[in-house]
Amino acid sequence: MKTKIALLTLAILFAGTRLQAGTFANITIDGDFSDWASVPVALTDANESFSKDLNQIFLANDATNLYIRITFNQATNPNDGGGLYLAFDNDSNAATGYDVYGLGLVGSEAAY
Repeated sequence: MKTKIALLTLAILFAGTRLQAGTFANITIDGDFSDWASVPVALTDANESFSKDLNQIFLANDATNLYIRITFNQATNPNDGGGLYLAFDNDSNAATGYDVYGLGLVGSEAAY
């Protein structure tokens, strides 16, 4: 399970290097996803039937914030201890920041 989450995290990180900038949008963090209606899907992942299997990732931004919406292929429980680790390599330099999973591929300056 941890291996699957690690691979998904790396997929997100590598996808981030290939994706275009997010769509400019006014997103309000309030549980209502209607303000995401005009934001296109940035990445779709195949359904592999894992408990935290990603379905789609959406990216949006305004003048000061980056917004990330992640949907899953099945219902997930954020309190089950598995978690989802997001790492951001802000300067695209693997030599700086935290070496995610010790693979020398990403230098994460921020994580959640």
